[in-house]
Amino acid sequence: MEFIVFSENSGLYLFSALLQANAAILAIGGVFYIFRIQSLHGIIEFIKVTMCSAGITSSAKEKMLKFELMTTIEKNNYATLLIEKMPEDQIALGYCNWNQMVQEIERMKSAIIFATILLALGIITNMVMLSFAYHIHKYCSTSEYLFFILVIVLQILILFFVIYGIIVSLKRYKGRKN
Repeated sequence: MEFIVFSENSGLYLFSALLQANAAILAIGGVFYIFRIQSLHGIIEFIKVTMCSAGITSSAKEKMLKFELMTTIEKNNYATLLIEKMPEDQIALGYCNWNQMVQEIERMKSAIIFATILLALGIITNMVMLSFAYHIHKYCSTSEYLFFILVIVLQILILFFVIYGIIVSLKRYKGRKN
């Protein structure tokens, strides 16, 4: 059986390129999520302005301030209760829409955390492999390709989950716009 022989620099090139690719994915994904969360906050502000312009009283404004300070679960319960009591009321619909945007932001944050953890794992793996690239080549040259394949498979999985998170987020957003 003949093994693939790599040059001394193959590992350095591979792990360096993958490290740079992970950093680029992290930056692009971060920008996407920041703009997405900012747009959701903009929608919430529009809902607040719309509710305020509906001629609500000062006690209703106090309720809006209290609503803003509630936890996500409390907001969900309050909005559901209002919709059940007054399904056609514009203020109740405003609270319901506000709650939906808050829930979307929470989902986006959990997607950010998962994607960031995966990318951090990839970056750390590539840094370690880059540090040991010379030693892997020197002492494990017959199985060096196994290290390369393992790292490349890990990178493909990371890329898949990051892209999957973005696509799911876009589909959810597209569904809300229609």
